[in-house]
Amino acid sequence: TVPRPLSQEARVSDQMLAAAPAPVAGQPVRPGQLGADMKPLDANGDGKMDEGRVAATKQAMLDDQGNPKLVEATVTVDGTEYTVKSSDPRLVEMINRVADSDTGMSVLDAAKESGVPLSSYGTLLDDPTTAVAGDVVTGSKGTGFYLGDGQVLMESGDVRPLSEVLELRPPNSGIFHLELPELPD
Repeated sequence: TVPRPLSQEARVSDQMLAAAPAPVAGQPVRPGQLGADMKPLDANGDGKMDEGRVAATKQAMLDDQGNPKLVEATVTVDGTEYTVKSSDPRLVEMINRVADSDTGMSVLDAAKESGVPLSSYGTLLDDPTTAVAGDVVTGSKGTGFYLGDGQVLMESGDVRPLSEVLELRPPNSGIFHLELPELPD
């Protein structure tokens, strides 16, 4: 049987999720919640969105031509910095949660803690060469987030080369694109 995170039923359930409203200055935010610039919304640590920060919204994450804006972010794993590019701060937030966990964290738990309670890994990529940062790599050697440049942050917190992790034996292994709810207006 197909495990739940890889099932069609779980993907359909995820497609029905709605994003929470975008926070504004002074409102509570999640610890580690990132803004449109991939920087923390709560830099001063009081649990509320700081003045001058820009929440991730549909409009804020588009370029001047209306296309998704790829923003660089740095993820630090065991003192090593990895540059990732994403058009959705929630993906970078999920990656940070796995990177910052002392005991490891599953992809789906990282999603939940990032305000996106997913139950699946999303859609299997037909062409693994199209993988982007934030895609999920899963197989018999474990599961993790693709960081780009051939590196995978495993749920254990280790970074491994994609060539060590990737197995192309669908439906239980491969690279999956997470299907997140749209960002708020």
